Amino acid sequence: MKTIGIKEIPVSSERSELDFDMNRLADNMPIIESIKCQRCGELHERSEETYMTVYGNVCVGERGGILGGGNWSANGVPVNTFCKMCLVTFIENQG
Repeated sequence: MKTIGIKEIPVSSERSELDFDMNRLADNMPIIESIKCQRCGELHERSEETYMTVYGNVCVGERGGILGGGNWSANGVPVNTFCKMCLVTFIENQG
């Protein structure tokens, strides 16, 4: 027993049955890679076709870019991910 204040709390060095079950469950669970929409935050499984990925810039006419970045040599090629409808809505709102 370990005393904290006036309460005694049992301290065990053994793993509980719950700990064992959770570890066994975690060992058997698949790892799912996901992509997060930059507009709404929804997660999409990487293997599904429910999201759009934009590599580079998206520009509106001559006024400039609405997605991406200006300095590719310093920052690399910009990559943006959206739900399909979030991308459409984002572009519509830029016009």
